[in-house]
Amino acid sequence: ARTIGPSDWQVITCMNWLPDRSGLTISGRAARARTGQVFEISYPAGQVRQITNDLSDYRQAVATSDGTTLAAVRTEVTSSVWVIPAAKVSIQNADAAAKQITFASGEEGLEGLAWSVDGKVAYTTWNGDSMEIAVADESGVQPHQITQRAFLRGPAAFSICGDGRTLVYSSAAENAPGIWRIDRDGSNPKRLTHGAGDFSPSCSPDGRWVAFGLIQDQQQTIWRVSIDGGDPVRLTDYPGI
Repeated sequence: ARTIGPSDWQVITCMNWLPDRSGLTISGRAARARTGQVFEISYPAGQVRQITNDLSDYRQAVATSDGTTLAAVRTEVTSSVWVIPAAKVSIQNADAAAKQITFASGEEGLEGLAWSVDGKVAYTTWNGDSMEIAVADESGVQPHQITQRAFLRGPAAFSICGDGRTLVYSSAAENAPGIWRIDRDGSNPKRLTHGAGDFSPSCSPDGRWVAFGLIQDQQQTIWRVSIDGGDPVRLTDYPGI
């Protein structure tokens, strides 16, 4: 077996030979890409040509028998953040009591959503090809993005520490992957770990520790690091997510 084309795909959902065997059509998500797209990879050279390029997610790309046309499944996902008083969740017509607080056209909150102690809502949002953290109050007034080019990685891309002033997040940035901390106003970012396989951080209630998952040697384990950084400590000898 040998590698054809790039070896750093996030995921490949489908691949099919072209009828003349000159290459393959692939639906998948390239490294650090926001959505899955359709590509052609020549064979045997392995040259990549991207066929689709938009905010939709493509799967199951197959070519017609003459190789001139592709059919693919396209998915468009949009989401927004809403709030509702807890006392009204179980009442009849509860939806009428809910209030939408984010209004972007993409995916809001799908990889992380949390309350801070002073009633602010932190959530994941997309800015171009980078997933970021934004904060809004429960009225939805003046939401603001607090990370810049962080390239958050989910699931559970961030966590709020117990004091509500600090957040920790997992970054897939090419030049600085790992677990980071940042103040809620977007100041004082600090890198806590340096592993490309570090993900899904969870800050302890006292704000002193960050637990996180680590993918290494095809195994996922649970680790802990100080909120000030330092050497991470492995917590489990068995696989864990």
